[in-house]
Amino acid sequence: MFGIGIEELVLILVIALFVLGPERLPSLARDVGKAMRELRRTSDELTEEFLRADQPRPEPPPPPALPAAAAPEAEAPATAVAEAPVDDTTEFDRKAQEDADRARERGELTQPAGSAEAPKEPERWG
Repeated sequence: MFGIGIEELVLILVIALFVLGPERLPSLARDVGKAMRELRRTSDELTEEFLRADQPRPEPPPPPALPAAAAPEAEAPATAVAEAPVDDTTEFDRKAQEDADRARERGELTQPAGSAEAPKEPERWG
């Protein structure tokens, strides 16, 4: 674990006990445990998101057909109904697009090579 041996870990815990005292050390350990659990959960969710990004999305099942006797609207002439477009972008993609748009507004993101405008030279330090 981070190159720390048992001896060093025990020494750190003893020093923490002297500095924080026996009253605050359990609550601090509980808070650190909660933070580590949340970090691990977030890491697992991000890993799953990347793994799912490579897999094709399953096709949604077609809507069930209504029998002619149960649907009186079937006798009337059918009108074309425009279906709403399906948004296949993930939350991660939307946030990335928003960040790119903000960077373009600030001038931090240059135009692609095929555009008519020449890319800007980035600022150099020193």
